[in-house]
Amino acid sequence: MVPRCGVKMKMVRHSVTLVAYRRIDLRFLQGEVIEGMRLICTLNANLSALAGALQIQAGPQGKQFYRVDYNVCVYFGGTQLRANLQWKEKVGTLASRNTSLLTQSQGVLREGPVAVMPYVSESKARH
Repeated sequence: MVPRCGVKMKMVRHSVTLVAYRRIDLRFLQGEVIEGMRLICTLNANLSALAGALQIQAGPQGKQFYRVDYNVCVYFGGTQLRANLQWKEKVGTLASRNTSLLTQSQGVLREGPVAVMPYVSESKARH
């Protein structure tokens, strides 16, 4: 997909590690796994579908850059974890795809797949 700004976006992958923490005390440094945390899974997503949502912005010295906002949605409660990406594209007309939903503000809410890779501990892998 080529965004309206005329820039081709190469395929970009994004990964998020999901951990469970059973304590009330949430004092930990970002990126560190500490006692009481348990690795659950890694979420992998291809962000190239978000090219239509790129926004041109200016930095403090006036240098232009591209920004894209998206959410990683994780669904708990079934027999397995499910996840997807959600982002909003500003479009002139509503696309006829089933995956497009109108939002209350201008734009269309889009969704894309996320691969859920369960964590297997070394002790479980040996058995």
